[in-house]
Amino acid sequence: MPAEQQPPARLVRFAPFKSRAEPPFWLDHSSRKLNELRLDESGSELAGHFGAGGSSEIEMRYDASSGGQSSSGGDEGGGARAARRNERVRAGGTVHSLNTVESFKRLDKNRFLNDAALSSILDCCRPSAGEEESDPNEALVRTACVTHCDLKLNRTVYWFAYPALSPRRGRAVAYSALGRAQSRLGDVWDGGRCRRLAGAFHSFRIEQESSGSGVVWCPPYFILLTDDDGGVTRCMSLSKSNYGSLSDEERTTAMFGFVDPNSSTAGEESNELQPVGWTLRNLVAYLSLGLGLGGSDRRFLSYRSSTALRRIELDNEELGGEESHGFEDLGRDDGGIGRSLLLSITIPLAVDYQWPATTDQASSSATTHEYKCVGWELNQNNKPGPRSVDLRPLVSPAHLSRQANDLNLRLMKWRALPSLDVGMLSRLKVLLLGAGTLGCNVARTLLGWGVRNMTFVDGGRVSYSNPVRQSLFTVDDCREGGKFKATAAAEALSSIAGPDVRAEGVVLMIPMPGHPYGDAEAKGVAADIKRLHSLVDEHDVVFLLTDTRESRWLPTVACLATDTPLINSALGLDGWLVMRHGPSSTLLEKHREDTGDDNGDGGGTKQHPERLGCYFCGDVVAPDNSTRDRTLDQQCTVTRPGLAPIAAGMA
Repeated sequence: MPAEQQPPARLVRFAPFKSRAEPPFWLDHSSRKLNELRLDESGSELAGHFGAGGSSEIEMRYDASSGGQSSSGGDEGGGARAARRNERVRAGGTVHSLNTVESFKRLDKNRFLNDAALSSILDCCRPSAGEEESDPNEALVRTACVTHCDLKLNRTVYWFAYPALSPRRGRAVAYSALGRAQSRLGDVWDGGRCRRLAGAFHSFRIEQESSGSGVVWCPPYFILLTDDDGGVTRCMSLSKSNYGSLSDEERTTAMFGFVDPNSSTAGEESNELQPVGWTLRNLVAYLSLGLGLGGSDRRFLSYRSSTALRRIELDNEELGGEESHGFEDLGRDDGGIGRSLLLSITIPLAVDYQWPATTDQASSSATTHEYKCVGWELNQNNKPGPRSVDLRPLVSPAHLSRQANDLNLRLMKWRALPSLDVGMLSRLKVLLLGAGTLGCNVARTLLGWGVRNMTFVDGGRVSYSNPVRQSLFTVDDCREGGKFKATAAAEALSSIAGPDVRAEGVVLMIPMPGHPYGDAEAKGVAADIKRLHSLVDEHDVVFLLTDTRESRWLPTVACLATDTPLINSALGLDGWLVMRHGPSSTLLEKHREDTGDDNGDGGGTKQHPERLGCYFCGDVVAPDNSTRDRTLDQQCTVTRPGLAPIAAGMA
């Protein structure tokens, strides 16, 4: 057997993590991709967390509240108590959301993994001269993820990784050839020593939380000091300075502990060597590269617990004083620590982590050539590969409808119109005067721009000639004399866009100059004028989409009186007109003034020194009954089906 190879039976087997991302995590990530990240592929903060062997699977959990140190993981009573996660071990990293599935497939996964964590691991193991030592608890426990979100299909493809520094081929981490490679703690230690270990680790966690700030997580690594008889004295934080402060005798007897998420008991019956937690990989590399222990045999403690680690409160009164820091009062209960493992491992030499340099010209530095990370997660087929999640079953149909309606607008903010205020459009209240060919087309166009509040005003009924030209109506609307256009259009709009759209139909004939009214009709006409004025005043913008010239006069006057912007769209025999009436300020400024949302610039006034001209400004003839002498072909133009979408789009 070549000298470089080692007996495979003595190699340390590492149990890889399995990701468990909660539904809120993916929903939050999709929302952030759409609204914040957009085209950015550089990566954003990611954090996972795991416990100490509390489940049958080695899970790295991700949820929407574990993305950073500022997250509390949910309110559990408020204040500092809500910020405690010290029963879990945190793994920090980055998630990169790629813009196309092709870029996801083409991604150089090995280089991505090295770029994600290699520098932080090496900086921790080999800090540059003058640099402060980084915390191994943060630098050595890392996670990374690459994703592609299909925002239309609500489907996400993802691949998690847990970067670990890997020795080169033939130099794998192996158990010591001397002594017992692996022992169950409960088999070699009595109950008293196990309880003292549990108490020492309990006190160690309290010390770590006392010295920290913000969200406190359970430390993944520690140094375990023992006396001459093998009894536990205390746990201390893993660092070069702490290890350097130990005496020669303490260094000889010290163990290096790590919180092991693996709770598997496979191999206990047959005395086979059990797999241990993935986090041991970087701990061994740190001892070799950072502490210079390569080539030596060292003892490790795979710290496991049959139950989840308890949360610890810092209030001394709640702790019951210093005496409550230990576990002596628990009697025979050692917290399941007896399931932990004692390991005897030969630490690889520092040079064993250096891979032969490659001729990859795209690499940015020689460091990328010399060291490599491994750690891509296995998929459901137990092979390296990505997974996918379908988010459609996780959200309500109403949410899916609303998200799909706004998708195109929010995508426009990525590149075409970054300043587009989608929220303002969705809150805008629009009054559509006329529910005919123009009214239907304008409503559908506004719907595409994210407008969700529309009121139709029309006094006519749907006839059999309307559905082919007016897109909100069907033949069923024409039966039994026809439905009122205003209510039928509002119902159709709601059925098209879902419950998120608030559409209302008001049956009202707009009073027109040149159309005589009898004494019996005078009272109703006065009520219609008052109602029209009230509708104009209640809305943010008015679209004037009626059939005749004289029907535009009263709405024009009402908009002038209420200082409401008006968009006038009219169709002729072979042309169209689109113009805006009202104040010279933009519609956005008008809306911000009305709502008081002026971003603190002291706006909020409705005084407009300049005013745009209106539809009637150039007229020398008063409005009259324009349909009196028109034949049928002049009243219903043959060009209207083609011109209406053009005019509606311009409006």
